[in-house]
Amino acid sequence: MSPELESLESLANRPRYRRGQTTGHYESYFQRANHPLRPLAFWIRYTVFSPEGRPQDAIGELWAVYFDGEAGEITAAKSEVPIDQCKLEDGDLRVTIGEAQLLSGRLRGSARSSSGTIDWNLVFGGNQLPLLDLPERLYDTRLPRAKALVANPLCTYDGTIVVNGSVK
Repeated sequence: MSPELESLESLANRPRYRRGQTTGHYESYFQRANHPLRPLAFWIRYTVFSPEGRPQDAIGELWAVYFDGEAGEITAAKSEVPIDQCKLEDGDLRVTIGEAQLLSGRLRGSARSSSGTIDWNLVFGGNQLPLLDLPERLYDTRLPRAKALVANPLCTYDGTIVVNGSVK
C-alpha cells in the first residue's frame, strides 16, 4: 500500500470518541463481505455507545451476523462490555472491545447471545482510496450526526468464521 493511501486510511479510521464526553456518542467500525460465488456473507461491527449526559454508562458492543443462503439460515449475536474494557486508539486502526480486536488488516473476536455464537479470526486487505459519503470537513462537525465512510472499499478477507461451533 502506498504511503498516501495508508495516511488517508489512517485518517478515515481515526476514532472520534473521547472517554468521559457528556454530549453522547455512537461510533461503529463495520466489516462485511459477500462470497463472490456462493450465497454466503458476514457482517461484524465493533461499536462504542455513550448515552448523552451519562458517560459512566458508556459500553462497547460486538455485533455479528452470518448469512448462509445455502442452508437458508441467518445467525446473529451481540455482546456488550463496559467501556473500561474498550480502547479506540489514534494512528493505525486499533479498536479493542473486551477481548476482540479490529486492527489494520486483521480482526478477531466473538459475540455470544441467546440466539447464537459467532467467532472470527480474519485478515483483510485492499488498495482502494477511502470512500467518503460527505465532504471531508463535515466528519469533525456536530451535524450531520450520522457520518458514514468506507475506509477500505473492495477489500478481500481470509480466515475463519465459526458459527455455533461450525467452521464456515
